[in-house]
Amino acid sequence: MSGRSKARSAVRWFWRWRDHITDRLAFDPRQVDGWGEPQGQRPQENRTQRIPEDVMGPLFVWALRFIDHFAADICAADAQWRRQRWGMPVDRATRVSEVSTRAALQATLDTYLAHNRPLPGWRGQPNLIRIARQTGYHRAMFRDPALRLLVESAAAVVGVAETAGFDLDIHGRLDGRPWIGQIVTSHFHDHGLAMLARMLETAAYIVIAYLSGMRDSEVKALARGCLRTETDSTGRPYRWKVTSLSFKGENDPRGVKATWNVGEPVARAITVVEMLQPLDVDHLFNRLDHGADGHKGRRHAAMTTGQTNDNLNHFAAWVNRYCDSHGRHDALPAVSGRPFKLRTAQFRRTLAWFIARRPGGTIAGALQYRHQSIQVFEGYAGPAPTSPACTTRPRPFVNGPAKGPSRDSATTPSASRWPAATSPSPGTRRRRSLARRTHRAAAPGRSYGDLMSDPEKNKATAKAFYDLMFNDCRPAEAVDRFVGDTYIQHNPHVGDGKQAFIDYFERMAAEYPRQTRRVQTRLGPLAVVMAGPPRL
Repeated sequence: MSGRSKARSAVRWFWRWRDHITDRLAFDPRQVDGWGEPQGQRPQENRTQRIPEDVMGPLFVWALRFIDHFAADICAADAQWRRQRWGMPVDRATRVSEVSTRAALQATLDTYLAHNRPLPGWRGQPNLIRIARQTGYHRAMFRDPALRLLVESAAAVVGVAETAGFDLDIHGRLDGRPWIGQIVTSHFHDHGLAMLARMLETAAYIVIAYLSGMRDSEVKALARGCLRTETDSTGRPYRWKVTSLSFKGENDPRGVKATWNVGEPVARAITVVEMLQPLDVDHLFNRLDHGADGHKGRRHAAMTTGQTNDNLNHFAAWVNRYCDSHGRHDALPAVSGRPFKLRTAQFRRTLAWFIARRPGGTIAGALQYRHQSIQVFEGYAGPAPTSPACTTRPRPFVNGPAKGPSRDSATTPSASRWPAATSPSPGTRRRRSLARRTHRAAAPGRSYGDLMSDPEKNKATAKAFYDLMFNDCRPAEAVDRFVGDTYIQHNPHVGDGKQAFIDYFERMAAEYPRQTRRVQTRLGPLAVVMAGPPRL
């Protein structure tokens, strides 16, 4: 964007926010002659770089490990930290009995002596703040030299650890062993609570953003209670929905409520991040209280996109350091000799690329991404891959409450008549390439260009089929003349196969002998037929 374009954009903010300022702009600057400049044609393909498969695979696996295996230990340490930090029975200004503080401190030190455990440390000295919190008092208690002497005497016996740790057992397992020795209190240690809590929040972001296709602003707008689970008559969950705010393309700057269908891993990630945030915080991706980001005045502030981008790359670096120190081989590989730089927008883009290459994926993707048309999603998903086309696999129908929606959404074309659906509708360059090649899946010895070379003939054929079937009430003859060996029916009220089609429409002809339909056709890569409402 040029400097003048940026300046014009800034002026238009006065028009957009005219209802919220006193000295309001009375006209839309775009209506002024000469305001705009001719702009070059924007490329159809979205330019956001998608995450390579060999990076996305281990990244997603490690994110799920945090959610499913590490989260319980991190949340337990977080709960202990919050109890000791904000649940102190005595504050700095309260005067306490010397006898009670000495007895409490001696009981805490006796525990370390009994188990021969070193005292929590900080830079080679006993960590008095940590010891005071374990005792149940404020660190001001160590203004008493006698209490300091007790700590020094215990340290001479059991020693001082490198850092302070939380008093909890590690339950998470990785390859049958505890995934970590101890969670420590240091803000900068890889095993510190501040680091692990931020990595857990980032792992939840990865799972939610990648599996839902939500934009960064939509993920950040998720609030406590946003998850809704639908169950069948036996109580078994079969569908999960999340509600958030959508901002792009909406007239309300405060956002508009929207709902996304998600999978069970997203539901687990939302549950974990709800546990990680304090109960008095509504939004799930606010800054955490641990470490440098937890200072006063920012406790309830939302993370910016830049901070989330930093956390994503810190997460990848943490995983690689963990793999190096534990001799693991599932680290994130380098791309072109350097770590791949992760950004929030890449997850939505990467998911779209995979969705569009599934049978019926462009329709499902346009609905999930809330795009205004399928063409918008196709442009977002990007061009077709250069690798060989994958074959279409039959889609099994599911049973239970999701049976109806599954049948309604089944849009896979007959594999015996048309090529396997492996990519979005081809662009001009792709169509020319296909026209030069023989497409055996479409018809032996005939190219894709031959099949598409006579649009008017295709249109007349489609119209003749519907006229013969509907208006002339001769479905058997229509099927015999125009339908191939295999016929897949997507209407849930009609059975699959040619004979079920004939039986259904012969029954309709007998029940409604005077019914006719107005048939319209529209041409794209294939003829699209729209039959108007019946006329009796």
